[in-house]
Amino acid sequence: MPLLLQVQGMVCYSFFFQLVTGTRLEDRVIPTLYPPNIMELTGEVSRKRAGLERCGPGHDGQHVAVTDLAVDLRDSFETEGKIEHVDDAITSCRAALGVHPSEHPDRSSSLRELAVCLLRRHNSQGVLGDLEEAVTLGRAALALCPSGHPNRGAFLDTLAFGLWMRFTKQAAISDLDEAFELNRAALELHPPGDPDRYFSLHGLAVYYSSRHDNQGVVSDLEEAVKFGRAALELCPPGHPSRGVSLNNLASALWKRFGQLAAVCDLDDAFELYHAASVFPARLGLKAGA
Repeated sequence: MPLLLQVQGMVCYSFFFQLVTGTRLEDRVIPTLYPPNIMELTGEVSRKRAGLERCGPGHDGQHVAVTDLAVDLRDSFETEGKIEHVDDAITSCRAALGVHPSEHPDRSSSLRELAVCLLRRHNSQGVLGDLEEAVTLGRAALALCPSGHPNRGAFLDTLAFGLWMRFTKQAAISDLDEAFELNRAALELHPPGDPDRYFSLHGLAVYYSSRHDNQGVVSDLEEAVKFGRAALELCPPGHPSRGVSLNNLASALWKRFGQLAAVCDLDDAFELYHAASVFPARLGLKAGA
């Protein structure tokens, strides 16, 4: 067996990525979305700040202004990587919760947006407290979205992603099992043609790949490839999530090649990594969040 196949885990994956792209995986952020124009985004944040200043306490539009500012700050962080932007986004989300009492119809969305911002900061800074709070907030948001709620699928995806992230840090298999359960429920709510179906397919591909890494069951790799291909089919050229889908499917195929030594998997992985290498790096994450 070639020496490359005897190297396990991240070292092997990193070497392969460098071989294909000329860039060390450790030096590259996995791309997710095409970054928006930075100057336009900076101007939008400034406009949203000014709009919020015009909305004093109790103003009818205050909760909308606060939430919009938080979203733009999060986008700015993902584009520029400035930690103060996600810090400000979290502050804005907490302010939005302050004007969304428990009975407010937008409270669930505010809880989810705060959870997403905390996941972004955890991904950047690695603070476990952010991850724990994100999971708690994700549960609280989902509790406000019972069966039949139009946003329940997205909230299921977000909580599933938070639990998966916690699994990658703490290796509690119960978190991964719950992530699977939530994500499958989300997929049922995102039938073919639903624009959010991609996120559920992408999430399942990631979770199966993680369970294979943890337990070594080859059938999990088969599922990771299957769902990865299905997710990529929903990301034609020009789709904002095509880069991350190419990377993730290539990773699953590379792992399967390491198990089964099917050269076609290696060829496909090379092709996919080459296609993904042209995408711009993006700070952030994508899988239901």
